[in-house]
Amino acid sequence: MTTVAFTNSADNINPSVPGAKYMGGEGDDVYLISSFIAQPGDPIRIIDTEGNNRLQLVDGLTISSARVMANAMSLILSNNAEIQLIGAASFSFEIGGNSSIGVEGKIKGYADFVSENLGTSVPQGSGSSQVNTPVVIHREPPGPDPDPQGTEKSVDVGTLANPQQIDASGGNYVLTDNAQVATCVVVNGFSNGDRIEVSNASQGDYQFSNDGSDVIITSNMAGGTINQITLVGVTDPNSVISGTDPNQLNTSLGINNAFTFV
Repeated sequence: MTTVAFTNSADNINPSVPGAKYMGGEGDDVYLISSFIAQPGDPIRIIDTEGNNRLQLVDGLTISSARVMANAMSLILSNNAEIQLIGAASFSFEIGGNSSIGVEGKIKGYADFVSENLGTSVPQGSGSSQVNTPVVIHREPPGPDPDPQGTEKSVDVGTLANPQQIDASGGNYVLTDNAQVATCVVVNGFSNGDRIEVSNASQGDYQFSNDGSDVIITSNMAGGTINQITLVGVTDPNSVISGTDPNQLNTSLGINNAFTFV
């Protein structure tokens, strides 16, 4: 497989060569997906684990079918070109945008794109969801600029048997967690500008660990209240996060105050 590597700056990338692997650098890269650019043949693979990256799906694009996994997806376009996106949970998706002509679209996180545009849901674990009904991308206008102070979103939902998906893409979010309320969530799109604020707890009550590039935050409070927050694709898979010190987590993510007690 041919590897096409890009710079550590913010690059605009047009994935087009069948069988090629497109790898972005540290910058916030934009990948333009169009059936006029992507050519049919062997799958075109996109792998980019650094920066805040975006898949730009042009207006009028037809996705003939799709396969959705927890952190990867495959899109078959109307010309039979196949786009494979590895690390999909950390990408945002611009609906109808086209940077080559200066058109902006609405930016969504992975879970919202899968739900609202593909009509399915992001599965847990190693499962997959198949979409066989063609989907036509129609431009959605961009929303207002995100609040720099962060939009509050409670994560006091879900159970271990039924974890809930939280989308933190496309804005700055303050994810609020009351330690006395059971929580089990999977957070996609967590990045610089987002933070978790925990009430009714203090340092030592929460444990931090990682499973590859996913960070797992857990607590088992007095009375048996269990909290579990999984941040998908946020750290180097070679990192080792272990213990109760939130500063270790903040350092690993490269985000000041990613996790605080209030």
